[in-house]
Amino acid sequence: MQQYDIVVVGGGMVGAAIACGFAMQQRKVAMIDPSTPAAFDPHSRPDLRLSAFSLGSERLLRELGAWPFIEKMRLTPYIGLQTWEAGQTDKLKFDCHEVGQDHLGYMIENRIVQLALWQRCRELGVTLLPWNDWQLTQTPTHATLTYQQQSIRALLVVGADGAKSTVRQQTGLGITGWDYRQRCLSINVKFAKAPERITWQEFYPSGPRALLPLYDDYGTLIWYDQSARIKSLQGLKADALKTQIQAAFPALEGEFELLDWANFALVRRHVHQYFKGRVVLAGDSAHTIHPLAGQGVNIGFKDVATLLRIFKEHSLNEPFETLLVKYQRQRKCDNLLMQSAMDLFYKGFSHPHSLVKTIRRAGIIVAEHAGVAKTKALRYALGIN
Repeated sequence: MQQYDIVVVGGGMVGAAIACGFAMQQRKVAMIDPSTPAAFDPHSRPDLRLSAFSLGSERLLRELGAWPFIEKMRLTPYIGLQTWEAGQTDKLKFDCHEVGQDHLGYMIENRIVQLALWQRCRELGVTLLPWNDWQLTQTPTHATLTYQQQSIRALLVVGADGAKSTVRQQTGLGITGWDYRQRCLSINVKFAKAPERITWQEFYPSGPRALLPLYDDYGTLIWYDQSARIKSLQGLKADALKTQIQAAFPALEGEFELLDWANFALVRRHVHQYFKGRVVLAGDSAHTIHPLAGQGVNIGFKDVATLLRIFKEHSLNEPFETLLVKYQRQRKCDNLLMQSAMDLFYKGFSHPHSLVKTIRRAGIIVAEHAGVAKTKALRYALGIN
């Protein structure tokens, strides 16, 4: 039987970050994932799956030693963020200089961050294991993953295997949530002229529409709308979809070429309890959030940082339930707060009542001139509070 201190199930960005962090603490670590990230091709188009990595997430990736690998591939800093309501001139603007930085974060393709973390895992000696139909069992002293005649034993199993987590299901950790009854269309484009390094969102009653600036002349458009509307857009040919985009994104400047597009559902999920016995959850396995502010991967990385910090000075051979309780207390509260804030923001901007519209407009003006309070909110969202 193979023996490890830590087995991480799921080699996405959050899982690979956890594996790196525990390996840096001199733990014996294995990571299980169904596939190895494909090698980076500098001539490839940008992926549709990308994230806005906050300053806090950048700091974690630097601490884990993955940042140099990312810099050798590609990334795009953004310096500002703007939000406004369709048909209005008042905007809520955030600038990197408000927090004494030269950028607010980076737009990076998820696969690039995952690939960098896998390269770092290999440097640190993490054992990479293929995905099988592992069956998870526990005793008071260890957790065991079994497939046919093969068994893996660990003092701690970390479930980081996504929103449909097998680890969560086999551990019997319940989850609640709902479907937002909307979908998101992600569209990669190439501009005739590179856009400013400012990401923006324009809110409509049907949902926000956003621009994420990428490297060179590339960018990603995000279109939230009712499921039927998004599915109909998904099926259009490029010329017809471009016509729809030009009408739906009046703030979009300059000529552009459509490259790729895909849609996905919007759901909120939160696990009742973050751990059971010697199994703990992190990232999307424990929670998913409305993506309108791009906080999904960032709160996942906050899970990573908290888990690593709490276990740093402790032996896994001693009872550590109090450590998991501490992890749950810190992350569950923070994640619920961020989920609720995003829901409030989303519902507030989609409500059609005239009184709510008036309050929204006044709220944008007040927030824009909120001074210290605005800066504190920005620092919290960036993970540098």
